[in-house]
Amino acid sequence: MKHKLFLALALAFLPCVSYAQQKTHAHQSTALCFPLIRDRQYNVFDYIIPLDNQKVISRYKPYFDKYGLKFSGYVWEVVLRDMLADTDPSLKNYVSLRSEANRVLIRANTTRARQEFREYFCKVLSNMVTFNDYIRKVDKSKVPNY
Repeated sequence: MKHKLFLALALAFLPCVSYAQQKTHAHQSTALCFPLIRDRQYNVFDYIIPLDNQKVISRYKPYFDKYGLKFSGYVWEVVLRDMLADTDPSLKNYVSLRSEANRVLIRANTTRARQEFREYFCKVLSNMVTFNDYIRKVDKSKVPNY
């Protein structure tokens, strides 16, 4: 009798575990990487890179300094556009970038574009050798003088 009760409870609990695993997997697939954050201030953009965040400054500013580039949203925009050019060519038609108040604001017009942007940029932004390559190759004539 005890075994039947245990089996019934285990079978009743199984869908809960499966649902929790699905929710965890769904959350992991949409998780952001450093330094991307969700837009909680404007609720218009998909991602924001906060350039006044001390962790962002500590990790990325030395690369800008190394190549004589200002650590600003305008320069980040150029770097991100160069990165965007190396992804699926159609992606650049669905992603817009904007700098404002020590932030880089990123908007993707489709779910697919958000996912592809996040996947590619998370790889680049977490690999400092690759990130260094992009910073090193920045065309300074594309950088506005702000």
